[in-house]
Amino acid sequence: MTYSFSAVVNREGRMFVALCPEFDIASQGRTAATATKNLKDAVRLYLETASPAELEAAKAAKTVVKELSVAV
Repeated sequence: MTYSFSAVVNREGRMFVALCPEFDIASQGRTAATATKNLKDAVRLYLETASPAELEAAKAAKTVVKELSVAV
């Protein structure tokens, strides 16, 4: 089964950090592509060991990324 989740990738110093907000799972790499690949591996490992209840929650999870404007 294939699931789709969100990935947020940020540069932190010399590394890139990729985060899957649905599970609060993160990984890193020297490039954005490597960080994303590592995150995909981490989420796959999580899903392989998740309980049926966690898998049902994963199917229902949907993160919305929106622009946030803050006046200071």
